[in-house]
This record gives sequence, structure tokens and C-alpha cells, in this order.
Amino acid sequence: MKIGVVGASGYAGGELLRLLSVHPHFQVIAITAHSNAGEQITSVHPQLRSYAGKKFSAFSPSDFNACDLIFLALPHGESAKVIAQLPASAKIVDLGADYRLESADAWAHYYGGEHAGSWTYGLADIEPFKSLISKSSKVANPGCYATSIALGTAPASAFADLSDVVVVAASGTTGAGRSAKINLIASEVAGSLTSYKFGGVHQHTPEIEQALTKISGVDAKISFTPILAPMPRGILSTITAKLTKKISTQEVHALYSQYFAKSQFVTVLPLGEMPKTAALTGSNHVQIQVAVDDHTSRLVISVAIDNLGKGAAAQAIQNANLMCGLDEAAGLTQTGFYCKKLCNPAISAVQTQYNSNSGGGSGMDWIEMRFAEVIMNLAECANETGRLVEAKNMVRLLRQRAGIVVGTQDFGLGLATTAAQMRDLIMNERMVEFSMEGKRVFDLRRTRRLHLLTGTTRQGIRWAPKLPYLAGTGTDATKIYLDRIYPAGFKPRDTANLNNPAVYAAMFTPSFVNLDATQPISIPTTYYFYPLPNFFRQSSFVLEQTMGWPGGTFDPLQ
Repeated sequence: MKIGVVGASGYAGGELLRLLSVHPHFQVIAITAHSNAGEQITSVHPQLRSYAGKKFSAFSPSDFNACDLIFLALPHGESAKVIAQLPASAKIVDLGADYRLESADAWAHYYGGEHAGSWTYGLADIEPFKSLISKSSKVANPGCYATSIALGTAPASAFADLSDVVVVAASGTTGAGRSAKINLIASEVAGSLTSYKFGGVHQHTPEIEQALTKISGVDAKISFTPILAPMPRGILSTITAKLTKKISTQEVHALYSQYFAKSQFVTVLPLGEMPKTAALTGSNHVQIQVAVDDHTSRLVISVAIDNLGKGAAAQAIQNANLMCGLDEAAGLTQTGFYCKKLCNPAISAVQTQYNSNSGGGSGMDWIEMRFAEVIMNLAECANETGRLVEAKNMVRLLRQRAGIVVGTQDFGLGLATTAAQMRDLIMNERMVEFSMEGKRVFDLRRTRRLHLLTGTTRQGIRWAPKLPYLAGTGTDATKIYLDRIYPAGFKPRDTANLNNPAVYAAMFTPSFVNLDATQPISIPTTYYFYPLPNFFRQSSFVLEQTMGWPGGTFDPLQ
């Protein structure tokens, strides 16, 4: 499908372009940005290397005549000005606020100006919205705060009073847009928290109340205080509401888990585990945790999202997928950028200022290639050129370093007596050594082994506490709760030596779980060959697209 993006120079627009660049069904053919017209896309969004050589254009209705689907990523109040100029046949997702509110009075009060009307509200993870989205050609994408608060509160209508909901939510600075503002510069934000639009005046208030009223059937009211946090992305919302009946934390957790059981993107975390914004950056995932405050008889809900992902661009694509009859997860991921594998927790505060590319002191180096990869590359080259002994010597080095005992089979290397067997061993070693480093898919691709994934499902390991250890922070003095602070000032989870396998075995029971059992992996053989970037196809170069990709005629095997 051919896609257009109006207003792509902002933070949400840039994230939208990033996600669309890898969407299996969408091809972006029109990209506009009023204030940045004529500029290279990579000069504004340097991370978007797949758009290298392309420029933002000024808005021209004719650029969108061939578009099947259009995303509007414009400031509030601007989308309504261009709608009449876009093709009537095109499906449209508006990331702005113009068509979210049904009440003209609410629009006038919180935004001002003329009310443009209302479209289907795009809160795609719950009903009644999901079914309506699938039947709609025009969808209003929810606001970022509204997404986190509405999703977090929706299941509570059966046991909590939604006429008096109190919300305190912290957002990263990208939520305030890209325009230059004194209060958003780094020296003002760093090391500080501040409230803004204080006292019930935030523009998302009527939107949230409207969504919760539709879900619950009662006249929902919220008291909402937003906070600007010293981080670029993410929202963490804390929501409380008075309970209408006696209910335990465990019962609420079970009801929430059941409510979102069919959602691909909302996870109710295990009790004792709290949502983290850093774990969601770049994803369409939502993390929720719940608790009952017995002292005040209030429900407490914690919700984390990426404000540019689930709060804007990713949810817009989820809505577009539903509108176009596609799998709602097409082109999207639950996997964020958060990875601590290559962090060094021993680095001191003094050292960290020199231990990041940006000079920001993150304590994480940018790794182009580890020495382990040099060794594995040498092992692979040696094996493919008939030097089996040399290949084994290289792998042996890595297994010795990892603390693997020599055993009766020379670190397991004695089982490989042919080049083919050694090839399999090397690929397995790479899978283990480079876990979470993004190399596995390329290894399978270059060795034509993608078929190994077909029909399978992604699996993970779940570690469940075993008696006498329990999850949570319970108060029963006879039990050991992993997250409870004991009189001595420690938590069992923090003091246990989890580097000792015996400790793990004593405290937890592991089990394999399917992460996507309903969606077996199926990778077409087309993926063994890379497609030409659209830049080459849309420029003066006369190049054939690779066979198997849209419009492809070139056979790489001929």
C-alpha cells in the first residue's frame, strides 16, 4: 500500500517514518514538513538512514493522490485545515487532537477555535474501539497521556469509582514537541521535575473522560496532574480511584490479566514487578501493575508506555493495520531498546563521563565488534577453508573463557569431526555468545537457515519463586517475600547471590513459555536476498528490484 505522511519533521513524525521503513505492507511515497521543506530528512532525523537522499517537501495535495493511507502528524488544530485537500478515498489516521473530542464545548474550552468534528477513537487494545477502528476510514489517534491513563483505568469500572479518578503522570520532554522552548533545554530539565498545566487544565482531560465514559457507562471524571521528567521518552502514570467493593490486590491483578489476555501489546506484570519506561522505548508495548491500598480503600494503578511509540506513532500504525484488514501487529514490536548486557556496573561515577560516545556518562560503550566476534569469524573462515583444527582452537578459547569444563569431549569439540558438523557447532556458539546482540537473524540469513524458524514460536524462560520464597511484598511474618524490605533493611531478592546457580535452583523453578504461541514464525525465502532501497528505485538510477519483493524482476541467482 502507498503511504503519505504529513508533518514528518517532529518527534512523532520521525518515529512514524522509522517504523514505516520496515513495515512489510506499507511503502512511503509522500513526506511533507512545512517548516523543513527542502531539507534532507536525515538532517532532521539523522537516525533514519533508510531515507538518505530524500527531502521533505512542502505540502501539495497532488503528492497524495496515489496514497491509499495517510498519516497526519501535525500540531493540534492543523489537521482540519488540510483534510478537504486530501483524496476522499484515502484512509487517514490523525495523530493530532482535531478529531478526538465529540463535544464542541469541550474543544472550545481546552483547545479553542472551531470544532472540526469527531472520528473513530483509536484506542485499539480494547472494545468498543477496536471493532469500530476495523470498520473505519478515518481514525483519531489517542493522545499519549490519554493512552496510558485510559488503558490503565479501563478494567477498573467494575470495582472502582470512575467519577473521581486521580492521576499523576510523568512524561519525557519529547511529549512537549520539537519547537525551541526555554523550559525544555537540557540545562533547565536535567536533574529536575516540574508540574505543568496544573489544576485540571491539561487538554487530554476531556479526551480521557470521554474514553472512560464510553468504556464504563458512567460519567467519568479525572483530576490530572502532568509532570515533566528529565528524560527524552516515556510516560509513567500513577492512577488511583476509590474502591466500590472489598477486593484484594490478587483479585484485581487476576481481573486485569483476564481483561488484557487477548491484547498483543498490553502486559499486566507479575505481582511485585513494576513498569519501567526504559524497557519500552521504541516499542508499542504497555506495562501495567496494580495494587489495593487497604489503608485508604483505593485502587492504585501504574502504567508505563513510550510516548512516541504506543503514545503516538506505533499506535497510529496499529490503527492503520486494523483499518486495512492487516494483522494489527504488522511492522510493530513489543521489544524496546533497553539492554543491560554490555553495561559495566563497576564503573565509577568519575569514570562514566568518559565512558559513552555522547560524553553523557551512561556507563555503556558503543560496541562495533567484540573480540569474541573476531575469534568466531576466524573460526568460521578456518572451517570453510579446510582448517578444522584451527577452527576448533578458536572456539576452544571462548569456551575456556566462559568457564566451561573440558570434559571428556574437549569442551564438546570432539563431537565435530567434519566441516559440516563444525559449521553447525560454530552457528550454535554464535547464537549463545551473541545472545541479545542482534546477530542471530543475519547469521540465519547468510547461511540460508531461516527455514529453521518456520512453524516455530518464540520461547522464553519464566522463573517462578518456590517455597518458602514468594513474589510480592506481603506482610505475613512467617513467609519470605522477595520484594519486601525486612527490619534489617534488605530485600531477599537484593541480597541473594544470583550468580550462584545453586541459589537460583533453591529459590526459583524455571519453565519454558511460548511468547507468541498463536503466531508461528513464517519467513519467506524472499528474505534471503535484500531488496533495493526505494531511493534507488525512485531516482534516476535504472535498477531492477530484487525478485520476490514488490515490483521485483531481478533474479540474483541468474
